Amino acid sequence: HQWQGRHAELMSGMEIHAHLIATLVDRSYVTTPWWLSSLPLLILTGMLLGAALARLHLTWGLILILAHHIAWRAVCVLAFIGWGWRIELTPMLLLGILLYSVSFALRWRWMRRMLGLVKSEAIARVLEAIPGHLAPIGRECEITVLFSDIRDFTKYSDAHSPREVVSLLNEYFSAVVPVIEAEGGTIAQYNGDGVMVMFGAPEHDREHATRGARTAVRMVREVHRRADRWRALDAPHFRIGVGVHTGKAVVGFVGSPSRLDYTAHGDTVNTAARIESGNKELASEILVSEA
Repeated sequence: HQWQGRHAELMSGMEIHAHLIATLVDRSYVTTPWWLSSLPLLILTGMLLGAALARLHLTWGLILILAHHIAWRAVCVLAFIGWGWRIELTPMLLLGILLYSVSFALRWRWMRRMLGLVKSEAIARVLEAIPGHLAPIGRECEITVLFSDIRDFTKYSDAHSPREVVSLLNEYFSAVVPVIEAEGGTIAQYNGDGVMVMFGAPEHDREHATRGARTAVRMVREVHRRADRWRALDAPHFRIGVGVHTGKAVVGFVGSPSRLDYTAHGDTVNTAARIESGNKELASEILVSEA
């Protein structure tokens, strides 16, 4: 009754003994060859899969891991049926999942860092926290916009090679960008030798106007402090002009569905650009609007 009841899935004692005797007579023992033991196999497979995942697109990498998952199950079953080899199944499957997860995490970390470098760390943080900000709608808010420009840069470009021009620009941006970011500014765009910076977006900041004006002063001071470096780059009269204005603007992602850019639009932006241009007429370095 017990055999026919809830323990019907169990094997009877006589059948177990018969299997044991048959194994001893046939010498068909279940074994694991040394070269199929878990640790060496995991190390070798991990090296091969890791090298492949580092070179493949994430989609193809996922396909590779799924193929590895199915193939390893088949290998374990066939090895047991054909040669009586017992091969560990779970560690190898977990290895594939772990390698793909690590590869995905490293790719995400690299892309996250590149977004912060190419665009702005502030924009990267907003997208990371609230993916919905990527929608090309935009929001109206009060911000402070800063424009800066190198004086007489066209003359310098005409008299020097492209490599020298790029070296000067890299040196200049290396000097002022840390100042901008230290004050919470978001670089909206580079325009040749010029740069447009927003304060108060994408992250709200009540002190955006103060930060914008303070950034302008710090940028000019940094340029003056590096006078020896500019002379070494054959730009002894290197100066910049900075314009700052506060007002309403539409801020957000604009562009086509396949290519978006985070920036600000509106009269506030245009006014800030015109204020910066006024430095040329007044022979000044910083102009800040009454607003």
